[in-house]
Amino acid sequence: MVQHKVIIIGAGIGGLTAGALLARAGFEIMVIDQADRIGGCCQCFTRSGHRFDAADSMFLGCGPQGYNSLHYVFQKLGLTFELAELDPCYTFEVPGQRFAVGRDLSALIKEMSSHDPDRERQLRRFHSTLNIFRRAVDRIPFERPLTPKEGLTWLLKNWWVLPLLSIGDRLPFTRLLHYAVSDPTLKSILNYQLKAFVPDNPGRTPALLAAILLTETHRGGLHYPRGGSGRFAASLRNVIKKAGGSFLLSNRVTEILVKNERVQGVRLATGELIEANYVISNASCWSTYGQLIKSDHLPAKWLQRVHSLKPTSSMFICYLSLDKDFVESQFAMHTLWPKETTHNPALMLCIPSLVDPTSAPQGKHTGMLYCQASYQDWQGSKNYNQQKNKEIEHLLQNLDQRVPGARSHVQVLDAASPLTIERYTGRDFGSSGGPLSSVDQWHARNLPQKTPLSGLFHVGDSTFPGSGVVAVTISGIIAADQLQHEHHGQ
Repeated sequence: MVQHKVIIIGAGIGGLTAGALLARAGFEIMVIDQADRIGGCCQCFTRSGHRFDAADSMFLGCGPQGYNSLHYVFQKLGLTFELAELDPCYTFEVPGQRFAVGRDLSALIKEMSSHDPDRERQLRRFHSTLNIFRRAVDRIPFERPLTPKEGLTWLLKNWWVLPLLSIGDRLPFTRLLHYAVSDPTLKSILNYQLKAFVPDNPGRTPALLAAILLTETHRGGLHYPRGGSGRFAASLRNVIKKAGGSFLLSNRVTEILVKNERVQGVRLATGELIEANYVISNASCWSTYGQLIKSDHLPAKWLQRVHSLKPTSSMFICYLSLDKDFVESQFAMHTLWPKETTHNPALMLCIPSLVDPTSAPQGKHTGMLYCQASYQDWQGSKNYNQQKNKEIEHLLQNLDQRVPGARSHVQVLDAASPLTIERYTGRDFGSSGGPLSSVDQWHARNLPQKTPLSGLFHVGDSTFPGSGVVAVTISGIIAADQLQHEHHGQ
């Protein structure tokens, strides 16, 4: 059997971040993924000259300011990207109004208040409250876990942070809204603005997470990598390969091997055994602890905790070719419309070619049209193609209702159902973001990177601090640091 120092299961951004940092630190890395390409939700594909992002297209954390874990990793590894800064970051529409969310918070407040002094006061109180929690978040040194001595020093200097983090972790966004805003229309607008980042029941989102998401656009901003989201994954892969690491794609891990409460390696679907001193799983919590590890190797309370986690809903995505003149007259890169009725779901249209013309042929734009979808509605479908075509038609009709005449300027080149997302990204249930980011199971209740088994670590959106490219990057930073501590402590 071949000996590898660290095996990483899954080539998502969390796993690749951990792998690149460990490779740079001198560890031998092997990345195994069941897909034929790397990146997870940060991968690209082409159809008829159009380059599409498979799933992720909104990127926080890339700039030198703000909640910038991606920027930190880029700097540490010496990576450079050509990034397009989005301003406006996104637009969203509610009946009769369209709001452009850009870097200028004061301009947004004036636009949302319709220049009404009372509504403006409510919005300023709302954002002041968000910033109280945000200042606490900004004091957290996410770059690496602190030593006991460093932790004590940090605590003495930042004693006020922990109470705020605890309150914000358990305070639902609806309660924060109720405290800061009395105008029901404003409440509805702000609730829908958060839905741009948290599609499932934003009212149950922890105030701490809402503070990060709703302030980051005015601090670090949103960016898009020219060349597509796959650039992030490709750059991390290059770091691993340059350090002598390897990739085994189109291969599925069926078991994480354990002996005497320590990992020994992995077993592939082919039956091959690959030994390792350490294993990092970038698979979901349901796959890692429900399928890859035999239950008798894990504490009963740990399994109970995993099985209690509820997943985020899935998505249905249409990949579109759009007429250039039609797009440039009325869209930002991201446009969102709220749910109107059961038959008129919330939609998000992303057009990356507005900031990266290389993603579309001349005279056209590349677009991704997203809506929420139920995995259960697709599981075991007896007429899958018919159901898929029906859903495409439904989304196009809804887009045409929101933007009259859109239908005649759109050509569907491909589509992804929850089953497609599950197959190509490895996400259980086709989930759009791992476990639900609610007050019941976020932050302090996220799973840690260190598992009950010696030598086994876990990264990705099933772990602290949650979903999104910024969060999974932080999970990879933490896992790489913890693994090195365990290794050097032997």
